[in-house]
Amino acid sequence: MFAAQRFFGLFGVALLLLALAGTAGAQDPDRLVMGQPVAVTLSTAGETARLAYTLSEARAVSLQAISQTAQPTLAILRDGTLIAEQPNPEGALIVPLNAFLPAGDYVVEVGARNGTTGSILVAVQGEMPVTPVPLAAASPIQGVVTVQSPVAVYTFSALPELAYLYAGSLLPDVGVQVRVRNLTTGRLSAAVDPNLLGARLVIPAGNAAFQLEISHGGFVNEQPFSVCLSAISADACAGGTPPATSPEQPQTPAACTVTPQLAGGANIRQTTSIDAPAVIALPGGAIADVIGISPDGQWYQVSYSGVTGWTAVSAVTASGLCDALVVMVPPPTPAPLLPSATPMPTQPPMPTQPPMPTTTPTPSGPCLVSFTAEELLYIQPEALPDYIFDEISAGGEILPVARWDSNPSWYKTAGGIWWPNAPGTSAILSGDCANLPLVSWP
Repeated sequence: MFAAQRFFGLFGVALLLLALAGTAGAQDPDRLVMGQPVAVTLSTAGETARLAYTLSEARAVSLQAISQTAQPTLAILRDGTLIAEQPNPEGALIVPLNAFLPAGDYVVEVGARNGTTGSILVAVQGEMPVTPVPLAAASPIQGVVTVQSPVAVYTFSALPELAYLYAGSLLPDVGVQVRVRNLTTGRLSAAVDPNLLGARLVIPAGNAAFQLEISHGGFVNEQPFSVCLSAISADACAGGTPPATSPEQPQTPAACTVTPQLAGGANIRQTTSIDAPAVIALPGGAIADVIGISPDGQWYQVSYSGVTGWTAVSAVTASGLCDALVVMVPPPTPAPLLPSATPMPTQPPMPTQPPMPTTTPTPSGPCLVSFTAEELLYIQPEALPDYIFDEISAGGEILPVARWDSNPSWYKTAGGIWWPNAPGTSAILSGDCANLPLVSWP
């Protein structure tokens, strides 16, 4: 679930950690503060750690937990009452938790699934003001949550009769996090995991006040959703499907585009093979239009700067309408030219020449590291859990620009991210890597 999410908000928090890693130890180790990540260590299975967290005013809060070995879980409590949680059902090493919190004192509980242990880095990725929007009965609403604005909040009151509350994603295979809180009691009434596309909840009749939170599920950058409240007798939400989008509502997501997962960029190749030559590089932060997808679903055909080629799905983050792409058949991988074994009958025999000395071709082109299995990247050249930047998948690539002068096995990208070329590494180096400049750190 969280593979896309490794860049799902993850890139933002990783840059935050990169900028602020040097200040991580300058605070109370048992208190979370925006911009100051805290490391906790869970030594035994089932152990949890608690961090104090305070908000002076209501905010949409984005938390993130990263570990090299543990499978983190996050929960937010207030006066012992559960406010929001991220149970990490898939056992990911990097997880987010987005929630709307009123001003007050909270406890962030950090745990780990499946008996895993180890160091976990917890950070407050964002604290953003959000104005709750009143939700009127029989008035469907559409909205969008993104990595940058991950929470939308609505308030409504119970109706004089039983009512249906519909809430869910408008994408066919990507869900959002849904929470309903009873403002009268302060308790969490319902929660729907992003693994589900939506839900229909029955709201009891009465005069209780409720709050509905829609949070980014961590799969793609933009996640459109719909919400609707209606008396059961009328069911004006028509099965939960809102009417056509009005001019003042968010428009349909744009056509499918991709951007590199890593700051070092991604290669656009002649065909669907890491052995195929690169026709152009897609720089970090740049956007390419997606034309289609390979039959095996592992490569996008893209267009960038007037050049068309193929880039690995694992090396980029997709946005927009990417669920119904045209399947394109890639060209075959060019085969090396082999000398003919049949002599030309019309040519006279050549005089015997002394053998030419054998030379080893000098590698050319930019240094490229292609990964054949998952590997960890770091924000500084130290293989410690506190400095994990991200986990790159098999098929991913980085473009190193330098090596560390104190230990040249550490390769540095243009975005300041480090990778250790240790014995047994699952990567293939190509191009002129041996002549990369040596740089100092810090």
